[in-house]
Amino acid sequence: ELIALAFPLVFIVAFLYTQKKVLNELISEKETKVRESLRMLGVGSPAIISSWYLTYGIIFGILCAIFALTASFYVFPGSSGTLIFAFFWLWCMSFLAFAWFIHCFFNQSRTGGIVGMIIMFAQWIVYSSQNRDGPPSETVTLLLMFMPNAAFCTGLAVLAKFEAARVGAQWGNAFMQVANSSFASVLGMMCLDILLYTLLGWYLDRVVPKEFGVRLPFYFPFQRSFWQSLWSPAALADAAATAEEAALNGPAALCVGSGAAEPVPEALRRKSAASGCNSDAATVCAVCNLLLGLVFVWSP
Repeated sequence: ELIALAFPLVFIVAFLYTQKKVLNELISEKETKVRESLRMLGVGSPAIISSWYLTYGIIFGILCAIFALTASFYVFPGSSGTLIFAFFWLWCMSFLAFAWFIHCFFNQSRTGGIVGMIIMFAQWIVYSSQNRDGPPSETVTLLLMFMPNAAFCTGLAVLAKFEAARVGAQWGNAFMQVANSSFASVLGMMCLDILLYTLLGWYLDRVVPKEFGVRLPFYFPFQRSFWQSLWSPAALADAAATAEEAALNGPAALCVGSGAAEPVPEALRRKSAASGCNSDAATVCAVCNLLLGLVFVWSP
């Protein structure tokens, strides 16, 4: 009973700073324009999302493995260590996905971190209010588990019941109904939270107005062109090549002979030679009769 009452609050308060830090990092990437710079270099949203999940998945995996090993001896001695590890790791990944979702509404990391921390703590308040007079109905319990921290509290309550019965939570009894829920449903809802909030965050990241970057229309998932560009890189490359050819050979571009290029000033050549650097000259054809003379200087 002590685990069911006190542990949810203890763990959530202990992880509030971690949740705030994750949210701050996500917003900071957008605030410092790093994400838009990556997109300009051709890095797509799936790669950006995967990098976050892979990085924090490894970090959380190491932390949860240490905790599961310790808890299986001292806190939950009757429960399976691998089941405890899966429970805590899925919780960490679910609040990472939730942070990915809510970060789309903020452009400043400080504001977003504070508001996000309040939202995370409010999830425990909602869970506690619904469980004040006993476990809620199965439907209400499932709805509560759409909030990652509420799902975690539900899982701890189920785990406490198994420990009180001296059987512990095992993979074999994970589907057993305890307090209108089961450990398997908790793990399943955490997996659903990860998928749901990842997709919502991916969608909102493309449609919510922001200072920089291209905002897609809200109906972009229903556009054929979007899915063609997503699943057919060859078609996208052909379109880019066609646009590049039109820019070079169209009416806006006029390439003239190399003899019309402005020569590199002799003073600049002497200056680069005096500094001990090698230099080379090249001409670049631009637009509207504009021809640029560029000097590339490098150190040996």
